[in-house]
Amino acid sequence: VVQILLGVRDNFDALPGALLELDLSPSCTQLDEDGEEVEAGRKFTVCGDVHGQFYDLLNIFDLNGVPSESNPYLFNGDFVDRGSFSLEVALTLFCYKLVHPKGCYMTRGNHESRTCNAMYGFEGEVNAKYDQSVMALFCEVF
Repeated sequence: VVQILLGVRDNFDALPGALLELDLSPSCTQLDEDGEEVEAGRKFTVCGDVHGQFYDLLNIFDLNGVPSESNPYLFNGDFVDRGSFSLEVALTLFCYKLVHPKGCYMTRGNHESRTCNAMYGFEGEVNAKYDQSVMALFCEVF
């Protein structure tokens, strides 16, 4: 777990400060952050507010396929808190980000903060499954 979190931190440090903006309408030719042309009409899945619902996340992957360069996703924050499997959701998304950095984009939601983690259950879940040092790494990554 610690190695995954440290790898994710390094991966996020290497990202540009702005979100990738894509217009994938059939009449548009768009360039990605590397100046490469993005295929018009390409599917881009936007998923928000998973809130620790790991089995719902797996169902989304069953319906839409898993994140990859050819099947990109934007996870629009609020990965953790409320659900019983927030740790599994976060680690799964971090692993996809590490394996497919151009196929898995993540934005930070308000639940990826120390205050919300303490209030809505993620901190307690991490401390029960691991310890405070792992929680400190999540706080740094978030």
